[in-house]
Amino acid sequence: MTQAGRTSDVEEERRIRALHDLAARAGRPDRRVLLEAAAVELVACLESAGLPVLLLKGPALTARLYRPGEHRACTDVDVLLAPDNRRAAGAVLSNVGYENLSEREGVHDLVGILSAETWFRPYGVPVDLHWQLPGCQAPWQDVWRTLYEGRDVIQLAGRAVEILGTPGLALHVATHVAQHGSDDLKAMADLTRAIDRWPFEEWREAAGLAASVDATDAFAAGLRLVPEGAALAAELELPSTDRLMWKIQHRDARPRGTFHLEALSRARGLRGRVEVVRRSLFPTPAWIAWEYSTNGSRARLIIGYASHLARAPTWAARAWRYARQERRASRS
Repeated sequence: MTQAGRTSDVEEERRIRALHDLAARAGRPDRRVLLEAAAVELVACLESAGLPVLLLKGPALTARLYRPGEHRACTDVDVLLAPDNRRAAGAVLSNVGYENLSEREGVHDLVGILSAETWFRPYGVPVDLHWQLPGCQAPWQDVWRTLYEGRDVIQLAGRAVEILGTPGLALHVATHVAQHGSDDLKAMADLTRAIDRWPFEEWREAAGLAASVDATDAFAAGLRLVPEGAALAAELELPSTDRLMWKIQHRDARPRGTFHLEALSRARGLRGRVEVVRRSLFPTPAWIAWEYSTNGSRARLIIGYASHLARAPTWAARAWRYARQERRASRS
């Protein structure tokens, strides 16, 4: 590393330390300052390792959507990175004291359905590491490439941080609502503000972007969850999304086992399907320990597995009925 590079790293460390000190000196810690410090530190660590990232939501929306004096509550830091960099990013996070909560809970991604994982460290801000945006059906590496090409930059705590461009932000706020439904009041407020404040041309570009990453259904369904968005979807001539709208409206009724049924439908070949069934019936010991609070007891772990196996047929039946209702709704 050159002398200039070492000097730059030292300056970066000083900036991050100053942000943490500022938050620590406050009588009641300023959550916004803590979040910004965590975001800047995270971006700096990943980029120093040669891993480009896009900062999602939080400060990105505050900078591009909210006006001075308006408050947007944030509880964590979200970043998007290339899927191929997922393992390397995890190693970087581990090196700075983060722990993979998804791994700790024993979550096993059966057929590549998961798109993010949560990391945390004691007394720190949780981090959601995304390698795909929910709702985008195109190959994940293609999604990353497309979104990264349209990136924008904001200044955060004295550092240039890359974020989604405005069409990308518009796509994300709409698909985020489609993912979480109308009960997510913060996501709904973001979408309502965005429709009101961003010009139609940005939404037209967002619709084109949605088409390029195969997210038109999620984009259209998210818009239709607010009255202004339904009018915008009609103006953009977006297609009907009856099946997805049904899923969003019934998301709270979605039974346990739906994830495994979806994994089974995506599995390739007999061996893939057998592996899904095996993992569904016999999840990792870490998952059983987390789900059934075994507290390190071998006897409780065995009881947890027995309880899981006893409940599995009921979960499978409910998931199958739910899937039938979904198919029926899409044909009506």
